[in-house]
Amino acid sequence: MKLITVIFALSTSLVVFSQATVKEITESARTIKSELRQSLVNKKYDGSKITYFEIKNATILKEFEIALFLRESYTMYFSGEAAKTNVSMRIYDKPYSSANRTLLYDSKDISGKKITLTTAELNATYEKAKGNSEKLKYLYVEYGIPRGTPDFGAVVLIFAY
Repeated sequence: MKLITVIFALSTSLVVFSQATVKEITESARTIKSELRQSLVNKKYDGSKITYFEIKNATILKEFEIALFLRESYTMYFSGEAAKTNVSMRIYDKPYSSANRTLLYDSKDISGKKITLTTAELNATYEKAKGNSEKLKYLYVEYGIPRGTPDFGAVVLIFAY
C-alpha cells in the first residue's frame, strides 16, 4: 500500500511540474506577443499565431497555413524567444503533402531570435524560383523541433500591414 501511495505522489508531482512549465511557456508567449505588438511602428496589427510544442524523443514537424488576401503586403514578425531548443523554420508555397513545392525561406535555428519577413520579399523569391509574376495566395510555415530532453516551447508570429 505504501508503494502505491509513493508512486501516486510522485506521478502527481510530475503532472503538477509539467503543468507549471506549460503555464510558464504560455505566459512567456503571451508576453512576447504583447511586446511585438507594442513595437509596431507605422504598421497596423492584423493577427497572430502562437505555436506551442513539446520536445520529445522524436523529431516533430509542425506546419500551418497563412492565407494572403485583402492586402497587397504583410509583414510577419516571428519570435523564437520562448523556444528552448534549436527550432528550424521553413516557408513554402505549398503544404507538406504537395509535390514540387518551392522553398521561400529557410532558417536552421530561430530559437532566441526575432525574424521579420515581408510578403514582398517572399513574392520576389517565388517569382525568381518560378520565373513568372504570379503572386502567392498562401504561405505554409513549417517548424522543425528536434528530439531532445522533454521540455516545452513556443514560437510567436504576429502579422501587420
